Amino acid sequence: MAKKKIRLSESQLISLIRKSLNEQVNLSTASTAARDIKYNLTGNVKVSDLEKTQTVLNDRVFGQTMADGTCALKKVMDYFKSVKLSGWEALQTSWDDSGSLGDLLTAIRDSEESGSPEFEDIKNELINSINKELNGFCKPAAPAQTQQQQAQQAQGNKFSCVESESTFKAYGNSPNQYAEVQWQGGTLSFFLDARALGDGAPANDNILYQKGTKKWTTFGECSDGSPGKQRGLILKTWTPKTN
Repeated sequence: MAKKKIRLSESQLISLIRKSLNEQVNLSTASTAARDIKYNLTGNVKVSDLEKTQTVLNDRVFGQTMADGTCALKKVMDYFKSVKLSGWEALQTSWDDSGSLGDLLTAIRDSEESGSPEFEDIKNELINSINKELNGFCKPAAPAQTQQQQAQQAQGNKFSCVESESTFKAYGNSPNQYAEVQWQGGTLSFFLDARALGDGAPANDNILYQKGTKKWTTFGECSDGSPGKQRGLILKTWTPKTN
């Protein structure tokens, strides 16, 4: 009696290879998730592949930490760069052995399916959810400030009324913190504790304004504001700076 031949479908064969690999190698949760995600983002990626990636992230990664206390998503992204496909999976991939295509976010951004608005919607949703997880759950919470530290910070920053400006940038460490903000085509710079500039400026001047190669100094302070009005910066007479 002739032996009966068993023909496996592609999906069945892939399933068997995965099972064999998982039995041979004791992979961590993060590396297993990374392997599954990488497989889903390999070759001709379709809407269903993005949905599978979304399922893996939602069910096995987001909101979870590893045994060593690290964020599961960051672990997955680390494994994603190094995990290699093998067996039947390798025949389906356009990736090279070095994984040079990049990390998880790059792979998602580079995936495309022409003429599919749904594909772009899911892709953007995936990217946003990953960034949200990285900036939320995966970002260590800042240690709570004591009332004394909050008081010291408030006392040390006498130009807090300027912080809401979109171009505001602070530099250095206390007690030598200074800041810059763009103003009328130039740059205002000042120490956050409102100390005098020195360096040849009039005695009380604490703000430097530079536009091109020209410089001026003045005394400035935050107004107390009034009900219903935002606090603002009050500037006095400008003095040209020659050095």
